[in-house]
Amino acid sequence: AAPGDGIYLTGPVGLAAAGLRQLRDGVTEITAAVAAHRRPAPVVAAGLAAKRAGATAMIDVSDGLCADLGHLADASGVGVVLGAVPVGDGATLDEALTGGEDYVLVFTAADDGLVSAAFAGVGPVARIGVCTAEVAERTVAGRPFPSGGWEHEWVQSGIRRALPGRSA
Repeated sequence: AAPGDGIYLTGPVGLAAAGLRQLRDGVTEITAAVAAHRRPAPVVAAGLAAKRAGATAMIDVSDGLCADLGHLADASGVGVVLGAVPVGDGATLDEALTGGEDYVLVFTAADDGLVSAAFAGVGPVARIGVCTAEVAERTVAGRPFPSGGWEHEWVQSGIRRALPGRSA
Protein backbone atom coordinates (compact mmCIF):
# COMPACT_ATOMS: atom_id res chain seq x y z
CA ALA A 1 0.00 0.00 0.00
CA ALA A 2 1.11 3.57 -0.57
CA PRO A 3 0.07 6.95 0.81
CA GLY A 4 -3.03 8.13 -1.05
CA ASP A 5 -4.32 4.61 -1.81
CA GLY A 6 -7.98 4.12 -0.99
CA ILE A 7 -8.92 1.45 1.56
CA TYR A 8 -11.78 -0.84 0.53
CA LEU A 9 -13.85 -3.50 2.27
CA THR A 10 -15.67 -6.29 0.41
CA GLY A 11 -18.59 -6.57 2.81
CA PRO A 12 -19.88 -5.67 6.25
CA VAL A 13 -17.88 -6.67 9.31
CA GLY A 14 -18.86 -7.79 12.79
CA LEU A 15 -21.34 -10.53 11.84
CA ALA A 16 -19.25 -13.47 13.04
CA ALA A 17 -18.51 -11.75 16.36
CA ALA A 18 -22.21 -10.94 16.75
CA GLY A 19 -23.03 -14.58 16.04
CA LEU A 20 -20.62 -15.74 18.72
CA ARG A 21 -22.18 -13.27 21.17
CA GLN A 22 -25.66 -14.54 20.29
CA LEU A 23 -24.63 -18.16 20.83
CA ARG A 24 -23.05 -17.30 24.19
CA ASP A 25 -26.29 -15.52 25.11
CA GLY A 26 -28.24 -18.72 24.42
CA VAL A 27 -29.80 -17.91 21.05
CA THR A 28 -30.99 -21.17 19.48
CA GLU A 29 -32.24 -20.03 16.07
CA ILE A 30 -29.89 -19.66 13.14
CA THR A 31 -29.65 -15.92 12.54
CA ALA A 32 -27.51 -14.42 9.79
CA ALA A 33 -24.90 -13.62 12.42
CA VAL A 34 -24.87 -17.17 13.84
CA ALA A 35 -24.56 -18.55 10.30
CA ALA A 36 -21.65 -16.16 9.62
CA HIS A 37 -19.90 -17.39 12.77
CA ARG A 38 -20.50 -21.09 12.14
CA ARG A 39 -19.90 -21.24 8.39
CA PRO A 40 -17.58 -18.51 7.11
CA ALA A 41 -17.56 -18.32 3.34
CA PRO A 42 -14.43 -17.47 1.35
CA VAL A 43 -14.78 -14.52 -1.01
CA VAL A 44 -12.63 -15.75 -3.88
CA ALA A 45 -14.49 -13.71 -6.54
CA ALA A 46 -13.92 -10.53 -4.50
CA GLY A 47 -10.21 -11.30 -4.22
CA LEU A 48 -9.95 -11.76 -7.98
CA ALA A 49 -11.88 -8.51 -8.54
CA ALA A 50 -9.52 -6.67 -6.18
CA LYS A 51 -6.58 -8.02 -8.17
CA ARG A 52 -8.17 -6.77 -11.41
CA ALA A 53 -8.71 -3.40 -9.71
CA GLY A 54 -4.98 -3.09 -9.10
CA ALA A 55 -4.96 -3.90 -5.38
CA THR A 56 -1.66 -2.81 -3.89
CA ALA A 57 -2.16 -4.75 -0.63
CA MET A 58 -4.85 -7.10 0.69
CA ILE A 59 -5.69 -9.18 3.77
CA ASP A 60 -8.71 -11.12 4.97
CA VAL A 61 -10.49 -9.91 8.09
CA SER A 62 -9.95 -12.89 10.36
CA ASP A 63 -8.32 -11.20 13.37
CA GLY A 64 -10.60 -8.13 13.36
CA LEU A 65 -10.71 -5.19 10.94
CA CYS A 66 -8.45 -2.88 12.95
CA ALA A 67 -5.95 -5.65 13.76
CA ASP A 68 -5.74 -6.94 10.19
CA LEU A 69 -5.64 -3.47 8.66
CA GLY A 70 -2.89 -2.68 11.17
CA HIS A 71 -0.90 -5.69 9.88
CA LEU A 72 -1.36 -4.46 6.31
CA ALA A 73 -0.33 -0.90 7.22
CA ASP A 74 2.70 -2.06 9.22
CA ALA A 75 3.91 -4.23 6.34
CA SER A 76 3.43 -1.35 3.91
CA GLY A 77 4.81 1.46 6.07
CA VAL A 78 1.66 3.60 5.84
CA GLY A 79 -0.87 5.14 8.18
CA VAL A 80 -4.62 4.54 8.06
CA VAL A 81 -7.55 6.96 8.28
CA LEU A 82 -10.98 5.31 8.22
CA GLY A 83 -14.37 6.96 7.93
CA ALA A 84 -17.58 4.98 8.09
CA VAL A 85 -17.27 1.20 8.27
CA PRO A 86 -20.11 -1.06 7.06
CA VAL A 87 -21.39 -2.90 10.14
CA GLY A 88 -23.25 -6.20 9.69
CA ASP A 89 -26.91 -6.34 10.73
CA GLY A 90 -27.14 -7.08 14.44
CA ALA A 91 -23.45 -6.34 15.11
CA THR A 92 -22.10 -3.50 17.22
CA LEU A 93 -19.45 -1.07 16.00
CA ASP A 94 -16.99 -2.64 18.45
CA GLU A 95 -17.71 -6.09 17.00
CA ALA A 96 -17.18 -4.65 13.52
CA LEU A 97 -13.83 -3.09 14.40
CA THR A 98 -12.35 -5.75 16.69
CA GLY A 99 -14.31 -8.95 16.06
CA GLY A 100 -12.80 -11.44 13.67
CA GLU A 101 -13.65 -14.37 11.45
CA ASP A 102 -15.62 -12.28 8.96
CA TYR A 103 -13.54 -13.39 5.97
CA VAL A 104 -14.31 -10.31 3.96
CA LEU A 105 -11.28 -8.68 2.40
CA VAL A 106 -9.76 -5.31 3.14
CA PHE A 107 -7.53 -4.02 0.36
CA THR A 108 -5.89 -0.88 -0.92
CA ALA A 109 -5.91 0.47 -4.46
CA ALA A 110 -4.99 3.72 -6.16
CA ASP A 111 -7.91 4.12 -8.58
CA ASP A 112 -11.57 4.31 -7.45
CA GLY A 113 -12.76 3.90 -11.04
CA LEU A 114 -10.85 0.64 -11.52
CA VAL A 115 -12.28 -0.68 -8.25
CA SER A 116 -15.84 0.17 -9.27
CA ALA A 117 -15.39 -1.41 -12.70
CA ALA A 118 -13.74 -4.57 -11.32
CA PHE A 119 -16.52 -5.13 -8.76
CA ALA A 120 -19.43 -4.56 -11.16
CA GLY A 121 -21.60 -7.67 -10.82
CA VAL A 122 -19.23 -9.30 -8.31
CA GLY A 123 -20.50 -8.10 -4.96
CA PRO A 124 -20.28 -5.26 -2.51
CA VAL A 125 -17.24 -3.07 -2.11
CA ALA A 126 -17.01 0.09 -0.03
CA ARG A 127 -14.28 2.67 0.20
CA ILE A 128 -13.77 3.07 3.94
CA GLY A 129 -10.65 5.21 4.14
CA VAL A 130 -7.25 6.22 2.84
CA CYS A 131 -3.61 5.37 3.48
CA THR A 132 -1.42 8.20 4.75
CA ALA A 133 2.30 8.91 4.90
CA GLU A 134 2.15 9.16 8.72
CA VAL A 135 3.10 5.59 9.67
CA ALA A 136 1.77 5.80 13.24
CA GLU A 137 -1.61 7.21 12.19
CA ARG A 138 -4.50 4.80 12.87
CA THR A 139 -7.92 6.43 13.20
CA VAL A 140 -11.59 5.53 12.74
CA ALA A 141 -13.95 8.50 12.41
CA GLY A 142 -11.30 10.73 13.98
CA ARG A 143 -10.62 8.47 16.97
CA PRO A 144 -7.66 6.14 17.58
CA PHE A 145 -8.08 2.52 16.54
CA PRO A 146 -9.62 0.54 19.39
CA SER A 147 -7.53 -2.17 20.97
CA GLY A 148 -8.76 -5.69 20.51
CA GLY A 149 -8.95 -8.34 17.88
CA TRP A 150 -7.29 -11.71 17.84
CA GLU A 151 -3.68 -11.74 18.92
CA HIS A 152 -1.87 -14.92 18.05
CA GLU A 153 -0.33 -16.88 20.90
CA TRP A 154 3.19 -16.48 19.56
CA VAL A 155 2.74 -12.70 19.56
CA GLN A 156 1.26 -12.69 23.08
CA SER A 157 4.14 -14.66 24.51
CA GLY A 158 6.83 -12.84 22.57
CA ILE A 159 8.09 -16.19 21.31
CA ARG A 160 8.52 -16.91 17.64
CA ARG A 161 7.46 -20.47 17.11
CA ALA A 162 9.57 -22.53 14.75
CA LEU A 163 7.94 -24.11 11.76
CA PRO A 164 8.70 -27.79 11.14
CA GLY A 165 12.09 -28.08 9.54
CA ARG A 166 13.14 -24.56 10.57
CA SER A 167 14.94 -23.27 13.61
CA ALA A 168 13.40 -20.62 15.88
